[in-house]
Amino acid sequence: MILFISMNIPIVYSSGNIQQKFEEANKMYEQSNYDSAISLYESIIMQGVINSSLFYNLGDAYYHKNEIGKARLWYERAKKISPRDGDIENNLKFVRSFVQEPEEGFLSKAFGFVLINELTVFGSLFYFLFIVGLTINLFYKNDALKLVNSITGTIFILCFLWFLTRIYAESKYVSGIIITNIEARNGPGEDYSVGFTLPEGKKVRILSEKSGWYAVETLQVKPEKILIRGWIPKLSAKKI
Repeated sequence: MILFISMNIPIVYSSGNIQQKFEEANKMYEQSNYDSAISLYESIIMQGVINSSLFYNLGDAYYHKNEIGKARLWYERAKKISPRDGDIENNLKFVRSFVQEPEEGFLSKAFGFVLINELTVFGSLFYFLFIVGLTINLFYKNDALKLVNSITGTIFILCFLWFLTRIYAESKYVSGIIITNIEARNGPGEDYSVGFTLPEGKKVRILSEKSGWYAVETLQVKPEKILIRGWIPKLSAKKI
């Protein structure tokens, strides 16, 4: 399986030190010095840099260290910034195969295909066009213009509803990645019995947290597709 690596995509920031670190990290990666590359990539992130290429490269470095959980975590974080990037999606498909996780359905893919700020821009644009069309139609009655107004108004409403749904979903549902194989228990503590095992790299929905434990939910594929719930230590998973 060939991984698609965007090692030469430049990151332009006001600080030359960050750009220099990024280039040095890429060199370490190309020399298979993955520990040094990871250290440099993470030091850039600690400075507050949010960039899909940076996250993607960090995921690649973790993949080559066979740390599938952390690799998937950073691929998922990269996807949140660049949801239509083909390289990110290809690598995510590959790491999902390690945990025998089914591909996202059409609705799930479509839901995250557009960023919230893009929805804001699209919605504002079509709202503006709708208002302009209505204003013109007050003075010039025209059937074609009425049709255009109906289309722009409908698109605006769809963008607005999509925007509200995304805001609600992102505030209510928090996803995480299992970064080490872990036994999920039937309560928040080691005293509770083991319910099932979650493999490194598995994606879960974090429902709540209590006393250093996450209540999580995930889809079990075999022997049948069902949602299963359990409790895991917070250190065993990272929020996307």
